[in-house]
Amino acid sequence: MTDIEALLTKLKSDSEANCALINFVSDHPVHSVAEAGTALLVRGESDRKWVCFYCPDRADFPELCKHLNSGDKHFAMVEDWMLPILGKNKTIKWKMSSQKLVMPLNVPLPAPEHHVQTLGPEHAEYIFAHWPYADVSTPEYTRERLEKGISGGVFDRNKLVAWAATHDDGTLGFMTVLPEYRNRGYALAITLDLIARQRRQGIPSFVHIESENKKSLALALKLGFVSKGNIHWLEYR
Repeated sequence: MTDIEALLTKLKSDSEANCALINFVSDHPVHSVAEAGTALLVRGESDRKWVCFYCPDRADFPELCKHLNSGDKHFAMVEDWMLPILGKNKTIKWKMSSQKLVMPLNVPLPAPEHHVQTLGPEHAEYIFAHWPYADVSTPEYTRERLEKGISGGVFDRNKLVAWAATHDDGTLGFMTVLPEYRNRGYALAITLDLIARQRRQGIPSFVHIESENKKSLALALKLGFVSKGNIHWLEYR
């Protein structure tokens, strides 16, 4: 399968499970697709050349992994159960792990209590300078997300003090509030604004939050997000 429309049709048959991969495929170059049974391996490119999987039947995954080659180093949206199979005889260079939480479309949400402004590429350098994952990302990726994604920020006069934007898979991310501006409800306001804008576009909202980030997890669950388990991004040596 190499036809993008055919790929999207198959992914949309399980749109909730595949919302991140659907967004990624819709907005970025896809270099190749491999199949094994009902499972798909998708090679695409944003800030890196990523390998992503769709595997509704776990029994298909070992066969799917036979399509991997020595150039496949970066893997996105990997589920817990995939790691032992995928990582056999490999050494991890780095790994980022989070919980995936999805916002059901029927959950009512309040309006933001603070004014949220759309951001642009002119804010990319400032945002990247405050990004805790800068060592595994790039300034170009940050700029691309501000140009192509949905973003929002809160300003104190002319100073950007809180912000978020969607990642290349549509995830709500980049959430940052400067230390001296925390506990004022800015993160909540930005989250509500981005969800509302995604809903107007018919896009499901979801977040990836590290399990150690108890405050953000509590906020997401309180809003109505539902946990769908762990998910990982990693690079093998």
